[in-house]
This record gives sequence, C-alpha cells and structure tokens, in this order.
Amino acid sequence: MKPSKLKSNLVRLFNEGEPVLIVGEPGLGKTDVVEQACEEINHDVVIFHPVVDDPTNYKGLPCESDGNAVFLPYSQLRKLLEADKPTVAFFDDLGQATQSVQGALMQLFLSRKVNEHKISDKVVFCAATNSRKDRAGVKGLIKPLLSRFTTIVRAEVNVDDWCKWAGNNNMPPELVAFIRFRPELLMKFDPSHVDSTGEDLVNQPCPRTVAACGRLLNYGIQDYDVLTGCVGESFAAELIGFLKIVHGLGDKPRQIADGNDESCPASPDTLYALCGALAHMSGNLDKWSNISKWGRKRLPEEFQVLLLKDVEGRHQEKVFNTPEYVEWSSDLYNHMNNV
Repeated sequence: MKPSKLKSNLVRLFNEGEPVLIVGEPGLGKTDVVEQACEEINHDVVIFHPVVDDPTNYKGLPCESDGNAVFLPYSQLRKLLEADKPTVAFFDDLGQATQSVQGALMQLFLSRKVNEHKISDKVVFCAATNSRKDRAGVKGLIKPLLSRFTTIVRAEVNVDDWCKWAGNNNMPPELVAFIRFRPELLMKFDPSHVDSTGEDLVNQPCPRTVAACGRLLNYGIQDYDVLTGCVGESFAAELIGFLKIVHGLGDKPRQIADGNDESCPASPDTLYALCGALAHMSGNLDKWSNISKWGRKRLPEEFQVLLLKDVEGRHQEKVFNTPEYVEWSSDLYNHMNNV
C-alpha cells in the first residue's frame, strides 16, 4: 500500500478506534506516515519503543500507598491512562521486541488495561514492524498479540508520493529530478547486499537514506565517498553523473522561466534535469506562467505529466487556482491518472 493510501486508511482506522499493524522494509517511512495521519486529524501520538523495554515496564513501579501494594504507571503509560483527547499509542519496531515484552502487551491491547489501570477510551493502538526476511532482528510476533490487531497492512514505496513529500520537505530539486529519472533507485533494499569490496556494513537506497542524501546535497556536499556512505556505490555514482547534467543546463531553466527560450532538449536525462529545475522555480507565478506555456507547447506528454506533478508537490497552494494549472491539468487529466 503506497504511503498516501496508507495515510488515508490510517485516518479512518484511528477515527474508528481500530488497532492496526503496519509491516514494511526498513527505511520506508512508516513512522512518518503514522505521524502525518495523526496530524491530519489532530490526534496526539505517544511513541513506544518496546525493543528497549522490559516486561515489567507495562506493569508500573511497585510501591506502597496507604498500607497497600500498588503499581505506579511510568510516564508513557500514564499518558494513555489520562488521555483526554484522541491519542494514538504507536509501538514502533514491535517485531524486534522480546516475546516476554510482547506477552506483556497482550492485556494492554485486548483488555485495554494493565492490572487495575484502565486505558482511556480516547486511545487507539497502532504498531509497525519489519519482516523476518528483512534481517532486521525480527523474530516475529506471538500469535495472541498479532490477532489483536484488526488489520495488518503492508507499506510500499511510491515514487510520486515520495516526490510530493520531498517537495514539501526542502529536498533539492536535482535529487527529485534524479528519482524521477531513475525511480527504481528509490528503494534497493537487499538484506544480503555487500559492496564491491565485500563489505556488508553499507547503506542502501531507501526513502530514509535518499532523504539523508538530500540533506547532504543541501549542505553542498557532493563528494563521492560521502554520498556512497549515505546511499551506496551505484546510487552515488549515477547521482553524481546526473548532477553534471544539471550543472550543464547552465542558464537554460531561467531563460525558459523568463520566456526567453523556446527550445527543448531531446535527451531524456537532460529533460528530467530540466523539469526538476523548472518545477522548483514555478513558485513564482510570473515564471510559472512562462514555464506552463513552454511545457504545454514543447514537452512530450509524459514529461508534461511529471513536471506538473512535481509543481503540485512543491507549490500546490500557489498554483492550484491559476488558469495555467487548471487548463493544463484538465488537458492531462486522463494521462495523469494513468501514470
């Protein structure tokens, strides 16, 4: 399930109070999607990390009160007891937790209480985990806990969703253009991967590491060794080659945005680079007018779609009501919904 669809389903499940388990490879952004869903419906979120917990953490601290032995809940659990507004209790990396910790959560999830402590009716449960096949230290979930989730959904990578996220989170336009050019590189997770030297302690491309690469580019870091340490050898090598194409565009994006250049490159890699630069510049409505006219007249249809999608991702609030956007998106409606 792609992130945008996952978020919309989480919103509905959270509103109905139904517990859900999200399964996906490392670095997909599962936690981010949960937080985005909570933000959309104004739910608080309390994040637990059961992999570092002891079973007794969910029982509380034993102490004496008025001659009686009681258990005082720790801070995270207390938040669930006292929640007075809709709250998502999110258990991250649940599959890496020991079986004893998973067992301690069974009563919490099903009976909504731990001993005498009752969870607020405002709280809904959610969890995320990797799979055993990911070699992420997951031993699985015990069946009694697994069956306490109303549904189990699998998260997947989606290039359009990632590019839209990137446009709203200060990712460099050249990186977004590169992912458009080589979409299969957004997720290349292989639990048995080794690099050219036989080393297995290496990063691989996934939404998390690609976002980290974007931060490095924003810092002005384009060193091959540093980028390799971030996203792996192949991604770094291809990205650096693509950046040379971007730099080779020179002043052409500005000339198009100013209405002073009508020409259109023929090379696909150059077109991807050019569209990335133009999408970034489209927040200026005067430039957007020129860019849209040039794009509708000069770009092949598939590149018109990609450019318009990236403009949406970066500048939707600014361009949505412009005549240029309305007319262009109407022309491309069928094609955009099939890409």
